[in-house]
Amino acid sequence: MRKVDSEIYNKEYFLNAVEGYKNFDNFFSNINPKFKKGLKMAKLKKGEKVLDFGCGRGEMVFFSSLIHGCKSVGIDYSKDAIEICKVTQEKINLRDNSLISFFQVNSEKLPFEDKSFDVIFFMDVWEHMYPEEIGNILSEFNRILKDSGRMVIHTSPNKIFFDVGFPRYTYYFNRFINKIYKLILKRNIVRCDKNPRSDYEKQMHVNEQTVESVKTSLVGSGFESRVEIDDYFVMFSNPFLFFYYLIAQPFYIQFLTRIFGEHIWAISYKKPTLRLEKEEKYLTIPKNFSGDDYYRFYKLNLIVQEIIKGNSLKRVVVVDIGSGNGYLMKYIKDNSPQDIHFEFIGIDKYVEEKSFDFKLINQDIEEKIDLPDQSADIIIGAEIIEHIANTDGFIKEVYRILKQDGDVIITTPNLSSYFNKFLLLFGYQPYHSEVSNKESGFGLGLVYKVLGRSRYGNKTAGHLRMFTLKALKDFIEFYGFKLVKYYPIFFSSYRNDNKRKVIIKLFFAFDKVVSTFFPSSASGIIVHLKKK
Repeated sequence: MRKVDSEIYNKEYFLNAVEGYKNFDNFFSNINPKFKKGLKMAKLKKGEKVLDFGCGRGEMVFFSSLIHGCKSVGIDYSKDAIEICKVTQEKINLRDNSLISFFQVNSEKLPFEDKSFDVIFFMDVWEHMYPEEIGNILSEFNRILKDSGRMVIHTSPNKIFFDVGFPRYTYYFNRFINKIYKLILKRNIVRCDKNPRSDYEKQMHVNEQTVESVKTSLVGSGFESRVEIDDYFVMFSNPFLFFYYLIAQPFYIQFLTRIFGEHIWAISYKKPTLRLEKEEKYLTIPKNFSGDDYYRFYKLNLIVQEIIKGNSLKRVVVVDIGSGNGYLMKYIKDNSPQDIHFEFIGIDKYVEEKSFDFKLINQDIEEKIDLPDQSADIIIGAEIIEHIANTDGFIKEVYRILKQDGDVIITTPNLSSYFNKFLLLFGYQPYHSEVSNKESGFGLGLVYKVLGRSRYGNKTAGHLRMFTLKALKDFIEFYGFKLVKYYPIFFSSYRNDNKRKVIIKLFFAFDKVVSTFFPSSASGIIVHLKKK
């Protein structure tokens, strides 16, 4: 496997070239803005186990342990890097050295057990590793990261900026700035070569990235991620850089972000794998659960965890309306911190068996819900509101049983998705809408054929009310709620025996791109609500 020679990464490089070297002697009192942002994204909690891969001088390891109380491990394949870390550790004179450890490690096989880390930092390393190395190390990260863990990634430069934005615009602005500064300071102050890469970068950066390439690699290695360009942490670090970025690198203008943004960030989570309940008295989660269910469970759990953290909740009453056998609540339970005490309540008229031990209320959800006023911290209505005739009564009951500072999460198909707009343009029935109690495919014959489905024999879902995002927003505001945030739901499931899997996969990839950039036009929507 190809590798950049580790001998290049010597003390001269780490102490005289790597970002932050000028402040390394007092790095605790003057924390580099990049490290601040990485720590903020990680949302570290005391006692968590942290790995910094490619730790360099070890700052992130020290910050994680000494500021956040984590047990941190730093690894690097450079012998000099590990020596610098250990010398720094001795200088700091820690009371408890067991919280911090450094190892020289080869990246092909990491010497850690499966699911052993809560957080992995992978910062300023990606661009130094060949593509085949990246595929291997991401697989290793997936192996050693806990199911509820997260990975913080930073890579720079954004290849598009160095290849397009800089030479075609920023370079000329830099020349102008340097001419002014040369008259005053007799030296250049900003990069002035048309190729902005330093000598070190030309030698070491063997795999520069774009947002799209990072996303593709992470998805292929089993991660769900939010990948973005964000240079604000540099822009706001001092007045000169603020005015410089304002003119020279206008990444803050949305359609120019990927041309002039230099820093790519990602927060990644393992794709969900539903745990199977072993006790015979409860149902097991089906192995053939659809991709739609997996994605929805994963996304809803992320929102629930954000609510719990944001509200500093330790005891949480979760009500799942239309709960079925409780699979969603079980997924949330299994993927939550152990110190959170949940009371799960499921409401469903047609359920007799449960997937775990939760309170089940067998009643029609269109009637008055048998719960006291203001008793729920979080209410979830996943793919249920479109099945309800009396949506007004439903939302009133949700408002009644929700605590004043509680949160509501609703998911539903999107009538105004880009896909449905296209179908209506050519006279087809909108997807997810139904005109029959027997067949779901009326008005979608050609579409079903392209997607490998038969024209007839398709079971209906029972959709009675279809919402656009605007209609849903008006509806919830009328009944005293406010929209906190909304998220897209992608197409993601198909039958394994479908003969048009290639076409479907290509369409799903296209759908994910469109839905990411235009979430209000996604095939489905998730809305997070609070009382006004």
